[in-house]
Amino acid sequence: MAAISRNIKQLRRSFVRYAIKFGKWCQAVVEAPFRLGYFLWTTAIRWVATWWRSRKWRRLLWSIPCLTVMGASAYFFTVDFLAVSGSLSRKYVEAGNASLRKQEWKPATMYFEKAYELGVRDKRTMFNLALAADNNGDQARKIAVLEILAPPDRNVFAPAHLLRATELLSETQLTEDNLKTAIEQLKRVVAIEPGNEAAHAVLGDIYFQQGFLEGAVQHLGKAGSNIAKYQLLHARACALTNRRSQAEAGGLRAKALSLQAIGDDPANLIARLELGDALLFLEEFEESLRILNEGRSKDSENHELRQAAAKVYLTWANSVLSTTKDQGVARKLAYQLVAAGMQQNPDDPEVFDLMMQLVETNDEASREAKEFLLDNVSTGQAVGISHLLLGTYFQEAGEEAKAGFHLEQAFELVPEAPIVANNLAWHLAHQKNPESARAMKLIQAVIDRFPKVPAYIDTRAHVFLRQGQWRKAADDFQISMGSFASEPSVHEGLAEAYANLEMTELAERHQKIAEYLRTQKARALPAGKNPRDFE
Repeated sequence: MAAISRNIKQLRRSFVRYAIKFGKWCQAVVEAPFRLGYFLWTTAIRWVATWWRSRKWRRLLWSIPCLTVMGASAYFFTVDFLAVSGSLSRKYVEAGNASLRKQEWKPATMYFEKAYELGVRDKRTMFNLALAADNNGDQARKIAVLEILAPPDRNVFAPAHLLRATELLSETQLTEDNLKTAIEQLKRVVAIEPGNEAAHAVLGDIYFQQGFLEGAVQHLGKAGSNIAKYQLLHARACALTNRRSQAEAGGLRAKALSLQAIGDDPANLIARLELGDALLFLEEFEESLRILNEGRSKDSENHELRQAAAKVYLTWANSVLSTTKDQGVARKLAYQLVAAGMQQNPDDPEVFDLMMQLVETNDEASREAKEFLLDNVSTGQAVGISHLLLGTYFQEAGEEAKAGFHLEQAFELVPEAPIVANNLAWHLAHQKNPESARAMKLIQAVIDRFPKVPAYIDTRAHVFLRQGQWRKAADDFQISMGSFASEPSVHEGLAEAYANLEMTELAERHQKIAEYLRTQKARALPAGKNPRDFE
């Protein structure tokens, strides 16, 4: 046993000895290229240094082989390093794109940042980094990338310019400067990609809203032939610039596209609204109402469909008034259409205004309209709307008791309708014994729901006057004047507020404007058509 033990120990020592030798040999093999490289580099540098001191070309010739080997080794090392780096960066980009498709924003951001650190600078990858960072909540990273890809002073990358434009336009408070910047960014998109339909569509829409119809026609014509919304907007721009054939073609194209979309999906609300709008543009009023009512049969309380139907009735009524020679017949039919429109959407101010015009004029149609409203109240048809119209009419006619009765009835029946609360608040503030506290409560509740409607702000301004809050009244009148600058009551209100604020010059100026406007309105009324004579 002792002999066996000694043999095992010898074997172990031999194994360890040979293992150490093998390890040293492997180390020598691994270190050999580095040692050789070090020797060649140091030798070459020493020879070059010697040549530099002696300037003898023979010494430099001896270093040429070393320099050649050095250059070759440096070249292959650099190529190998770049290949490895490039392969790694491509993997990061591929992984980032895969995460982006899966909407995994955090890993996508990490992968694209790694690729950026490895020197990836192609525009698409940088843009994807901005998208991932945006959805990951890293706004600083997104902004930094977009400043490179979408600068304000030169064309760089179309998708980045488009993203900056759409973000500016989607802001809640769109300032004039931001609008100008967005337009410039959109122009850069179409400069880089002349066929970019999205940029043409948004730019054309902006120009249409601003009244630059020629620009709207130009851009909307390139906004895509398969989008009903922009086909119809292009048709409207063409109609307003007397391009009749193009307008009709655009309307028919929008109609066909919407019909196709509804055929594919009958529940497609957007397509149904677009079809109703296209039919309205083509003056196919009855067909437009049929399409909208078909949608309401599936969703009777849909507010968008009701608004669209009210718009059809209003347009139809205006068409009747402008094209029918017999105005007596035209006004009767127009009244029926507007009444139907108010049943669809009693909050539409344009429908309400046209109804009031029809009711206030002292002719047979207006008398029939008044009787029609009273019949509605008696028979229980459209009672709230009828009370609202009668109350507003009597308010204009100066019959306070009747106005108060009908407006209170309207508010009791349809308290959620903002126009009802608005008109009742106006009445309460202007009666002989003003109820300004209740009026303020009513109109403030409306403004809390609809904070940007000038008509409601104007009513609150008048209530502030009754409460003696002159500064608040003046502030509200300044807002409402943007929409009602031709209304004498606005300037009279400002005159009263400024007078109490001891701003005499402004008060006198607004009082003169109010008097001038009242004179102009009185001259504009035809003989025998004073609204106050209605009985």
